[in-house]
Amino acid sequence: MKQNMVFETKMRKVIAPIACAVGLGVFGLSPKTEHIVPVAHAQQEVVTKKHIVELMKELESGDSNVRENAAVTLSDIAHKMPFSALIEALKDKDANMRSFAAVALGNTRDNSAVPPLIEALKDKKLQVRSNSARALGRIGDNSAVPALIEALKDEDRFVQWDAVGALGEIGKPAVPALIETLKNGDPHVRFWAAKLLGGHGDESSVLSLIEALEDEKWRVREQAARALGWSAEKHPEYDWKSTLPVLIKALKDKNGAVREGAAFALGKLKDVSAIHVLIEALKDKDPNVRINAVEAIGKIGDISAVPAVIETMKHKDWAVRCEAVQALERIAEEHPDYDMKAAVRTLSEALKDASAAVRCTAANALERMHDKSAVPALQELVERETDEDVRKAAARAIHWIKTRDQ
Repeated sequence: MKQNMVFETKMRKVIAPIACAVGLGVFGLSPKTEHIVPVAHAQQEVVTKKHIVELMKELESGDSNVRENAAVTLSDIAHKMPFSALIEALKDKDANMRSFAAVALGNTRDNSAVPPLIEALKDKKLQVRSNSARALGRIGDNSAVPALIEALKDEDRFVQWDAVGALGEIGKPAVPALIETLKNGDPHVRFWAAKLLGGHGDESSVLSLIEALEDEKWRVREQAARALGWSAEKHPEYDWKSTLPVLIKALKDKNGAVREGAAFALGKLKDVSAIHVLIEALKDKDPNVRINAVEAIGKIGDISAVPAVIETMKHKDWAVRCEAVQALERIAEEHPDYDMKAAVRTLSEALKDASAAVRCTAANALERMHDKSAVPALQELVERETDEDVRKAAARAIHWIKTRDQ
């Protein structure tokens, strides 16, 4: 059993991606013979199942040339197969043949392949289920949506991911079903529905996502928050103010990941009325919440947040400090006429930070802020810095600041 799982995982990681990349098909067998149903090979030879298996093994070769040649040959065979033979191959006793049949049918983009591919989502072999889900996404027929949503419950995470990818490819036609799925009894399915609505949802999904912020499972609440953020970014023409109170409430959720998702979403909304709660979130015990909060503040770009962001530069987590540097830079860009000398002093001090990432980010920020008062600190950094990337960033900042003053 363990060996079979290892083999399936290997097939999933090595063969399936190559098959999808080059449009591989599969090789329909006659029920009475081991020969391919009349298809000529490049050398006008009859291709046997044994030959196909050998080529499939070559797809796992460590030699990229061998893999490429095998892929091209298999693709050539598949493209010459009649559609009916591919449908028949989807029932072949060999799982690898069924798997390649699924890929080939997806590449035909023929809607008549949808029913057998939906049936193949129940195959006992994970590579067949995975490639069937991918194929349905490639065809893009919304009649496959209910079956793909059901596949989100699959015991194998690879199949789940491919079902998610397929629903994503189908896109907008899947949205009504995904909204309904947010009420599904399976929390795992609700999680994926919320995640997908983040990529494809619109104003019609807002109320359902707001309700999902009250879900009993934190992973669903987190994805609902993020989905609202992504949707707001994709559709700035909508009025998203109705989401502000619930996202602000989510910023106080007992789970750190949900608070992180809420901060992320508030940054996407870019509503200045959220500044006060985001400033408060800079004190959150979870560093990921603080990172997303300071990033959101930078995206909103409100000048009133500068003192709080400067204070965040004292945080012990270098990633938080790094994001604070970028937030100060973004605020300066939003307010070119505002006196940012306090921020420039803070960034000049950041050139002495223990973290090379913070020093480099600070040098880049000072370059774009074009404040000549930072030049002495940048020159000092060039002289003492041991990290080549940081030194180059500081030298470049000096060059551009001086060039602008000329």
